[in-house]
Amino acid sequence: MARAPSMEVMTRGRRAVVGLLIGVALFLLFQGLRGTQAFERPELALVDVRTNAFIGTRGPDPRILLAVVVEDDLQRMSRLLGYEVSWPWPGEFQAMAADFLRDAGAAVILCDFLYFDRGRALDEVAPDTLAVEGDQIQAELDDVKKLGAALGRFGRTAVGVYVTDEAKWELPGRTKLAEPRSLVPPGENGVPPGTPMRGGVDLPVAAIFEDAALGGFVNVVTDIDGIVRSAYPVSGGGVWMWPSLGLAGASLLTNEPVTITRDGVSLGEIPLPHDEHGRFLMNFRGPPDETYPVVSVYDLVVAGNRMANGEPPTAEDLEVREEVKDKIVVWGASYAGALDVRATPTSGTFLGPEIHATQLDNLLHGDGRVRVDRWINALILALCCLGLGVLGAITRRRFLPHLATLGVMGALVGAAFLLFKGGWSIDLFTPVLACVTTSMASTTFRLLTEGRRNKWLEATFKRYLSPEVIDALKEDPSRLALGGRRRELTILFSDVAGFTSLSEKLEPEQVVLLLNRYLTEQSQELMDQQGVIDKFEGDAIMAFFGDPLDMEDHAAKACRAAVRCMKALPRLEPVWRELGLDGFDIRIGLNSGQALVGNMGSEARFDYTCMGDAVNLASRLEGANKAFGSKIMIGPSTYEEAKEHILAKRLADIVVMGKKEAVRVYELVAMKDDATGAEKGHVTAFNTAVEALLAGDLEAARPALGAAESTRPGDGPTAWMRGLLERMEAGEAPSPWSGRLVLDSK
Repeated sequence: MARAPSMEVMTRGRRAVVGLLIGVALFLLFQGLRGTQAFERPELALVDVRTNAFIGTRGPDPRILLAVVVEDDLQRMSRLLGYEVSWPWPGEFQAMAADFLRDAGAAVILCDFLYFDRGRALDEVAPDTLAVEGDQIQAELDDVKKLGAALGRFGRTAVGVYVTDEAKWELPGRTKLAEPRSLVPPGENGVPPGTPMRGGVDLPVAAIFEDAALGGFVNVVTDIDGIVRSAYPVSGGGVWMWPSLGLAGASLLTNEPVTITRDGVSLGEIPLPHDEHGRFLMNFRGPPDETYPVVSVYDLVVAGNRMANGEPPTAEDLEVREEVKDKIVVWGASYAGALDVRATPTSGTFLGPEIHATQLDNLLHGDGRVRVDRWINALILALCCLGLGVLGAITRRRFLPHLATLGVMGALVGAAFLLFKGGWSIDLFTPVLACVTTSMASTTFRLLTEGRRNKWLEATFKRYLSPEVIDALKEDPSRLALGGRRRELTILFSDVAGFTSLSEKLEPEQVVLLLNRYLTEQSQELMDQQGVIDKFEGDAIMAFFGDPLDMEDHAAKACRAAVRCMKALPRLEPVWRELGLDGFDIRIGLNSGQALVGNMGSEARFDYTCMGDAVNLASRLEGANKAFGSKIMIGPSTYEEAKEHILAKRLADIVVMGKKEAVRVYELVAMKDDATGAEKGHVTAFNTAVEALLAGDLEAARPALGAAESTRPGDGPTAWMRGLLERMEAGEAPSPWSGRLVLDSK
């Protein structure tokens, strides 16, 4: 046997400390990596998976309508006018669309377009520029005023502003309009934590801005991968707080004020969800171009023109009028050369107005999703790392840490989806990766400590011990430390009857073939009963029961193993017949008692074995079978411990070589739970005959022996008792029988 690894066992407490240190180290590592591109990108990708999993759980708000100028609108308008027209269309045309929406009963207009330069008032233009371009500037101002006036007539309109770090179009004539059209100036203690604060804001021209009810910022938030997932309800721009265009629309529709405090943002009495950064994940209602209905801006202009001219509405006008009634109209443009398209979790071609419509939808229903605070994600990560680190370090079951890791990962994924459905988003990539890494780290720790030892145990003992026994040694490898301890055992010795003469008839290769087949089958029967195969010596087998597994029924298990070893012999018949042998039989001896068990030998070479008087007697009992012609002889202790489970017959009180005291021995016939009627009858008859001989009642012994012979023809002990009876009848042996027999050989 090769040199064994150390059998020193690290205490459970020390292993727990190591596992805890592994968990803490990995927690700190992954917490430090959180937020880096390498971790944030896959984290966001898993947010997209959940987003798409729950698209359509609630349909879009039917009050939201898109009015987006697309390429087809430009072409139709050009054909109508007879010349090519670009966007923005003349203010007069757009005013017709706004007036038609007012007359048709639309609820709110959200203008997702920006007039920063076109339509400047004359006091917003430098004198030298005015001197050169004055006529054009005046014409543009007059034109844009028509649109502004129409928006003013509509009333409930919000126009786009753009918050920025450094304002370009924040001019005195416009900034005086900012405060009544923003929310409130940001007070020192009035800004919710995480709210983005920008240094300036680009404001639309006064011709548009002065007639609007509110301004709303049209900035969209892109993550590090360029995808729009989140939205801010409010943002600081310059010295004002601005609602998003969607929040401005929600306020105008519900007539509820937007309130900003340190605790958050609310629409009337309804708190609006946002995370520690002041934003929420948009709850997309469906794919692009299919979620919210779209009305043609060209159709709005044409219908508005007919209405302005007093012409009766056409069927198409009436249909459009019905489409826009009571709707929140998100008005924008996206056409060739000026595409307003963004990537979202649902598509790479999501229109800007659709994003604002989605924000508006979420704010009206309060069902945007919120990424939980950092400390919650940190707590989840810590529980995963520390829990799996400690479990992986303290358990000695090889697959338990892996199963636990899979279980935790499954629970994380399940919880992540359930929470997302309920409006909360937890990190998923980081804790799942941490689970895998922690499992690998704890596995490496076990491999460097107990893993090598356990592999050595399996490789060394798997042919001699059952898996249950090997597991017991893994649980307490100190049992394999050099030395021994006293244990109550049952020891089994078996030997092939007449093996020397059998082997003389065979070639060495044939002997090896026969022995290998025999020992393989016998070993399996012994290990099935958790027996430890101590050694093979040629055709002999030594095994013991009761260690390292604690067994209260070690005697019964040893008896069952012996019976099964006997019953396994017929399976060997084709082999020995093919080799030309006349028969193949074995003898077994069993004895129970105190023995010293453990590793005996040197550090370089040792055996896990047992020794003591109980062991020696078991060996003698195996040989004593020859005196009686018996198959399985058991000692008195084995009989007493297993008598409730076995069917055995009394043989004699024998004195084996090297001993002076007699021990009562029995032949084990069968286990009670599977004994046949013939076996039961044989044991009863045989024991009756023995009692008669002990009493000197030879007349009673004869029929009892006859019954024993008839129920088990060819039985060795019965033939031996028949010979004893005949000697007693001839006066060659004393009567009554003393029941004692002194053996003069092993």
